[in-house]
Amino acid sequence: GLQDVINDVCDEWQALVAAKEQTLRTKMPPSPVKVCGDPGKIALVLNNLLNNAVKFTPESGHIEVSIIHHTGRVAVAVADTGVGIPKEELTRIFDRFYQVEDHLVRHHGGLGLGLAIAKEVVAQHGGRIWAESVVGRGSRFIFTLPLVLDGEY
Repeated sequence: GLQDVINDVCDEWQALVAAKEQTLRTKMPPSPVKVCGDPGKIALVLNNLLNNAVKFTPESGHIEVSIIHHTGRVAVAVADTGVGIPKEELTRIFDRFYQVEDHLVRHHGGLGLGLAIAKEVVAQHGGRIWAESVVGRGSRFIFTLPLVLDGEY
């Protein structure tokens, strides 16, 4: 299920997160959540989102990956207590080659292609991805995936 994918990806990040004195937690329902999708590609999306969360969150910050039900679908959220993203940038960060302002790029190496790739993969799965953020307080990236309905194979 989706929990296994999330746990596997988060386990891979724990060493880096610990090195930055950050905490990475997961919040997921106990019963397995089954989604229509390629586990490897879902892992790629999560890795791209975690890469940004770790990069833009200061030492001793917190990152949380959670599963949320979202109107007949399931959503995965990656929240951080990082630098945040200005409101006017929130939709443009998913564009290919778009870089958030210079000072962020100089300090953090920019967002690169990770979000554009994440957006393409989520779209291939029939889902969508968006960001919510408050500058100075952190960001939350959310993507939806179709649930496997009982009786589907």
